[in-house]
Amino acid sequence: MFSNEFVHEVKMLAGLSHENIVQFIGFVEELENGSAWIVLSWEPNGNVSEFLATGRWHIPERISLIQDTFEGLKYLHTRKPAICHGDLKSLNILVNASYRAVITDFGSARALRNSENTTNSVGWGGGAKGNLTSGEDFSQIHVVATGNQITLTGPAWSLRWAPPEVMNGSHPALPGDICSAADFPEIMTEKLPFPELDSGAAITMKVIKGEVPIVTEDKQLSQIVRLCSLMTDCWAFDPRDRPSASRCCEGVKWVPSIPPLSGVSPNSSVRTSWLLIQMGRMRYLRARYDDAAALFLEGVNLASREKDSKAIAGAVHWLGNVSASQYKYEKAEEFYTRAQDICARIGDFQGQAGALCGLGHVYRGRYQYAQATMTYVAAQHIYARISDDQGLAHALCGLGYVYFGKQGFARARVAFAEALEIYARIGDDQGQASALCGLGHADRDEKKLADASLSFIRAQQIYARIGGDQGRATALVGLGLVHYDEHEYAQASLSFTKAQDIYARIGDDQGQANTLAGLGHVYCDEHRYAQAMLSFTQSQEIYARIRNDQGRANTLVGLGRIHSFQSQHLEAEQFFIQARDTYTLISNELGKANGLRGLGEVYHAHSKYAKAEYCFNQALDIYSRIDHNYGLVVTLYRLEDIYIARSRFNAASLASAQAQTILARTGDDRGRASTLYGLGKGCLLYPRHSAAKRFFVPARDAYARIGNCLGQANALYGLGDAYDARSEHIIAENFFAEARNIYSRVGNDLGLAKTLTRLGHVYGFLLQYTEAERSFMQARDVYTRINDEMGNANALRGLGEVYRTQFKYTEAEQCFAQAQAIFARIGYEHGQAKVWHWRGDVYLAQNNFIKARQSFTVARNSCGRRPAKTLSRVYRLRSPVTEAEECFTRAQGISTPIAYDRGIANVLQKPGVVDFHKSKYAEPGACIVQARGIFAHSGNQDGLEIALQNLKTISTEHGYQEGVRRFFIQERSLTKRMVAYISNVRPALFRENDVMEILFLAERPLD
Repeated sequence: MFSNEFVHEVKMLAGLSHENIVQFIGFVEELENGSAWIVLSWEPNGNVSEFLATGRWHIPERISLIQDTFEGLKYLHTRKPAICHGDLKSLNILVNASYRAVITDFGSARALRNSENTTNSVGWGGGAKGNLTSGEDFSQIHVVATGNQITLTGPAWSLRWAPPEVMNGSHPALPGDICSAADFPEIMTEKLPFPELDSGAAITMKVIKGEVPIVTEDKQLSQIVRLCSLMTDCWAFDPRDRPSASRCCEGVKWVPSIPPLSGVSPNSSVRTSWLLIQMGRMRYLRARYDDAAALFLEGVNLASREKDSKAIAGAVHWLGNVSASQYKYEKAEEFYTRAQDICARIGDFQGQAGALCGLGHVYRGRYQYAQATMTYVAAQHIYARISDDQGLAHALCGLGYVYFGKQGFARARVAFAEALEIYARIGDDQGQASALCGLGHADRDEKKLADASLSFIRAQQIYARIGGDQGRATALVGLGLVHYDEHEYAQASLSFTKAQDIYARIGDDQGQANTLAGLGHVYCDEHRYAQAMLSFTQSQEIYARIRNDQGRANTLVGLGRIHSFQSQHLEAEQFFIQARDTYTLISNELGKANGLRGLGEVYHAHSKYAKAEYCFNQALDIYSRIDHNYGLVVTLYRLEDIYIARSRFNAASLASAQAQTILARTGDDRGRASTLYGLGKGCLLYPRHSAAKRFFVPARDAYARIGNCLGQANALYGLGDAYDARSEHIIAENFFAEARNIYSRVGNDLGLAKTLTRLGHVYGFLLQYTEAERSFMQARDVYTRINDEMGNANALRGLGEVYRTQFKYTEAEQCFAQAQAIFARIGYEHGQAKVWHWRGDVYLAQNNFIKARQSFTVARNSCGRRPAKTLSRVYRLRSPVTEAEECFTRAQGISTPIAYDRGIANVLQKPGVVDFHKSKYAEPGACIVQARGIFAHSGNQDGLEIALQNLKTISTEHGYQEGVRRFFIQERSLTKRMVAYISNVRPALFRENDVMEILFLAERPLD
């Protein structure tokens, strides 16, 4: 009579059939001796430990054995009813003649009932304790402590591989198989679990406590963080937290692997072409591009000698991936095209579609969106035909980035969302993270910054779990850009710095250069131009060293913008010219167009309208050719400004109409709102405050229409900024108050604090000091809560100015001192100079001329032009008017080399004020008249209005009534001309009551 255990195992094996499960042949009985044997297929390579001991196997070969084990386990766990093996260990995993792993020894296996409650893909549903089928008798394990010894009683278990719940007396279940099967270190390192322990009691205590080896400390395992992450999940102490067998299969599916090939000695130095490809993939995933390329090239050469066309195509395709990752698009295109041709010839449809996706990446990287779309769609059709879900998701992601580049945010979002759903369904974590990054970028450009932040955080978490360091750094850069858009400069800097640390650790020079460029933009917005210059310069040096011309050109544009913002337009011009030429050399159409547009901005600031128009038109042609809507709209509006300055109102009207048509054609309110908002911000930078208002108003309305409260608040803030810059403080107050209320409602603390600070300044101009104090104090409290030192210092500086205006000099000095200490601590020299300027004003008001002069001198040495003008006030109040004139002349000398007409004009108005105090009325305000001419010639409407107002003031004080009348008429004529243009060209951009108010003011009678 056979034992129950023997009958059980025969019955269990007889119903199994899978390539990763040992094959059951039958059984043999010897009745006279009462013996019986189970007959299984002969596996010539022994168990996995014995096989690995026969030679030096490479990591991809070892990974294949892990994949096979999980495939076999998946087969057992997904049967009806599910089967729990119960004793998985290396001794029970054999290696067959095909070098594939097979699971054996089913003596402890049991079928579980209600298995559907224990094998769902997310967790284990009803718990880890699967129910045994009726009739099965499973004895409990008992842990007995005697003195300092631990004794196990019950069935014999393999202690080193036992899950902790079994040690605690629970029945074996499916999660227990997962815990035992995840002993990857033994396969990867050929070391038993807990190799440092030789005592069963010590091992038992480790298992009961749920203590597991630290896998990342192993040299072999640390190369595959994704595998380490999966292993850690499988070893979770709570069985319900462990992944299912299906999830494990998907987790290891994407790790580079290849079965050891027969006929190749394990100790031989000869490597097959496919092994070389998988080894190259390992290096590629760790961003070791040179090492990866060397292995792929070796694989191409070997496959060519073996005449293995499929291997040649595979290696060539990966060479394309390496080149594309290094932004060497011409070489990448050559490799992908060659791979596509080979795959088409041999009928490898999957390889052909993959090569088409690679070409799509190249075209997208060159901003050739039409060609990119065609290749991605072609790949999509092939993947759909051969039912390759992963490939289909790759193609969708590529299309998403194409739509994103073309400002088609709605279509981009749909493509990324579809790809994300597919990746999640097939368990491709890396694909999910990539799609999430795409969604993050789309949301960012739509100004849905909360959603964008969430997407980048989720992507970062996935990359951290699966070991994609480069991907994690990419997600951190995206998160940094979101913080940058929200003006959260401290958080942006932190994200960029974290990404930079990762890139430095994995030796990714490209990533380091990218993060340095991001930090450069942060420093630029914080007016820390010296640090911004250093970051961009370092970034440029790296790009030059790794021969990344595109990155170098991008950095040249950044350097050009820094000089442009500092009114150093001669230097800016040189950088933009270099960027344009570099983009032309590498055939980057979008980059070339952006460089031309930047150059046009410089010429516009120089009042070189012919050159500016030429550059803008060239950029316009390129944007039109590559179908880049944002570039088209921005350039058309810039051309409109040129046409207005040159009194070509019909051309200006046409350019404006074309820009509005393009925005309407997209049919994407979010894209239109984002574009308009960006245009408004651009106008504030240069500055063109009147034009800024025309963009912020429709942006505000568009954001309100789509329910984007944050975007609406940002646009309102922009409107307040534009009106405040034109000294229209009452209107500015209304816009800032609206923005403040929305920021408060949606919980955007940074936006709230910024708006409160600006309201404080507005109330100060309106002499509403109580409200100003309250706003600055509230802003200071919010900045303190969110740990924004820069904002805190600015709020303190504003509060100090309010106190100074009210003659509360002690309180003012305290606020200025606190602000200055913060600026010094964070290294913000420009802020320190401003505070020295305000402290000088306090000393000046107290007639403490020595301290005032010292303060203004320190500020002048730190900041330059503005304190040089202010020093003249010290001398003027001390009566030596000649010294005051000298200070104004020095200030003009600082501005003049910059060759920035608006800066010169601003300085020229100051000697006019000195003339007024010296009673030189023979030619009223000669300097201001000169400034007026410059403003009129350059088309600077804001400066022209201010100059005319100053001339009226001087004429009124002198009793020069004809001058008052003449300058008033000129001012009114200017206002009416602009209103007429607005009414004819952009009637939709202003509400009717706004236009009527301006017309009423323009038509008011002369006194």
